[in-house]
Amino acid sequence: MRKVVVFLVVVGAAVSASPALAARSASAHGVVVSKERGTLLVAGARGAVTAAHGSFAVGTRVTTRSGRLVAVGKATRAVIHGVVVRSRGRVTFVSAGQHLIAIHTGRRLSSASDSSPGQPTPGTIVTTTVGINGPELDEQSEDDQGTAQQAQIQAPVTAVGPGTVTVTVNGQSLTLTLPNGLTLPSSLVGQQVTLTLSFSNGNVTADDDNGDNGGQGGNGGSGGGGSGGGHDD
Repeated sequence: MRKVVVFLVVVGAAVSASPALAARSASAHGVVVSKERGTLLVAGARGAVTAAHGSFAVGTRVTTRSGRLVAVGKATRAVIHGVVVRSRGRVTFVSAGQHLIAIHTGRRLSSASDSSPGQPTPGTIVTTTVGINGPELDEQSEDDQGTAQQAQIQAPVTAVGPGTVTVTVNGQSLTLTLPNGLTLPSSLVGQQVTLTLSFSNGNVTADDDNGDNGGQGGNGGSGGGGSGGGHDD
């Protein structure tokens, strides 16, 4: 697993993420809200998200029995508690359970910035109720609950460019901008990487935990802890 630290900007005062985002659990109980590369994201009743291995379809209600994930029914709705990474057009990318989840919204405005008008800004902590339409999650309601200083995600890298890294989630691509002067090595393409995102008051810095910046200099930033998902009975 490669680790890269990426820092993004968020405007406004920041507060620590809620404990549910930082909690971790070896078991899972709830509704499958994402499936990619053998990893399932399972949302509990109050929205905490846990990553687990399995092959169940999105919308399957699952629980852990004797150390194994088993299906116990179907669901048409789920609740997701996480941190907004970016809103683009009709898709909002949310960090939950240390992974990315793509949520489709009814908003149709597009923007080249990190958020479109009327959409939550990066770093916003949200609890979102979604309808499950096949593999797609459709936003039904959203409750903003403050802002987070940091979030962590794991995602496959599909491209790197001068000052950018592109990851994918459920067929949706997300390009993150790196600070001026930082270029990541092309060897990251095809690998699952851990990105630590930091939302701070106008400060943008980045560092590679492995000390491999592709020969380019960054802005001397340092990494930080992330906010992951937890088990929610």
